[in-house]
Amino acid sequence: MRSRQSPRWARMLLFYCTFYLVFIYFGLLGYYPEFVNKFQFSRAIPLIGFLLLFCFAAFLHTVFVSVRSRFIFTVIVVLIAVSISQSISTVSLFSGWPATSLADPVSDYFSDKQELREGGSIYFKNFSESSYLGDSNFRFVNSYNQHLMPNPYPVRFDRLMKTDISYTGVTDRQIELINDYSLVLGVEYLFVPLLSPLVDGLTVEREGDFVPALFEKVSEVGGVGDVFAVLRNRQPIANAYVFDEGRVEEYFRLDDFPKPTLKVSSYVVWDEEIQRVASFIRDESILPIELSFVWPDGLVVDTSTFSQFENPGVLINQSFDNGWSVENMNHVSIEPTSLRFMHLSFSGEVNDSEVVLKNSWPWWHWPVQSLGIVMVFLTTSALVFSFIRRRRLVRHQSE
Repeated sequence: MRSRQSPRWARMLLFYCTFYLVFIYFGLLGYYPEFVNKFQFSRAIPLIGFLLLFCFAAFLHTVFVSVRSRFIFTVIVVLIAVSISQSISTVSLFSGWPATSLADPVSDYFSDKQELREGGSIYFKNFSESSYLGDSNFRFVNSYNQHLMPNPYPVRFDRLMKTDISYTGVTDRQIELINDYSLVLGVEYLFVPLLSPLVDGLTVEREGDFVPALFEKVSEVGGVGDVFAVLRNRQPIANAYVFDEGRVEEYFRLDDFPKPTLKVSSYVVWDEEIQRVASFIRDESILPIELSFVWPDGLVVDTSTFSQFENPGVLINQSFDNGWSVENMNHVSIEPTSLRFMHLSFSGEVNDSEVVLKNSWPWWHWPVQSLGIVMVFLTTSALVFSFIRRRRLVRHQSE
């Protein structure tokens, strides 16, 4: 079928949809500056899906009109029927099920348990349903809004947890990195396919390894089409640490790391710094302190152990941005580390029993959020206007 036989609007719409999907793909990989990600352009995927239906309908109409051979026509119909049946099978397997049959391993496991420690996060590959059906306090290390994060941890952790399709094994380096990232990021639970080599790799101590296995297998839970092993972190979960401020440069770097790209080598500097911080946590060079998460936008740091240090500093393993501020003290400064964590330094004595932090959206947040709706309106209006104009032109020519 020649492209000129298909409607011009359908070709333009297909080009627009293709360009937008490619734009979203590279955005999820972290190629764009942060202010571009604030527009949350990936939320337009449902709209793109609806627009593609019109494209394919127009192309199919052109095919049926232009084909003269019954044999070719029959082949096309058979291929379409097979495609539709396959798409129905794929949708029934991977999309959300009706409420009466919806199954989520994370929610099922915690339905009768209160084991999740405060601040502990969870890894589960298909976490969309878990974030919807599960407790509002569930925190997933592969964040739902990973494209908005100023760090690569959601993408990096998800890649580390991947194995080949035949589950043939994992490398020692992969296991070490998963352990280090889990320790630094406070990952408490991993939901891993039961047949995955990660189950043994993360729970069985290896020969010659003086560090005990970080995770233990505590249960198995069923899901839609699979069974998952539930692995729990053996170590106490901590999301904040106190240390001697005079030695801050010994413990972690403060220079700006570039965000990783598609190249595997771009993660090296992040992996090395995560491993360095993990080593300090293991040998207790920096001491864990209690960090409470206050819904919806607050953090509370316990200062009861600050008296052990003449000049205390705090590392909080939560994403830094300019919206963080201290509510109850004036002599506290917040700066980002190389890992995009928060470093708190104090210019005076800490007399309060806690440090209260609050995150505030910038004034331009709501105007930016509304731009998505505006773009949908403009796109729809342009398509309607183009259609009406074409109809009038055809009617005028026929007269």
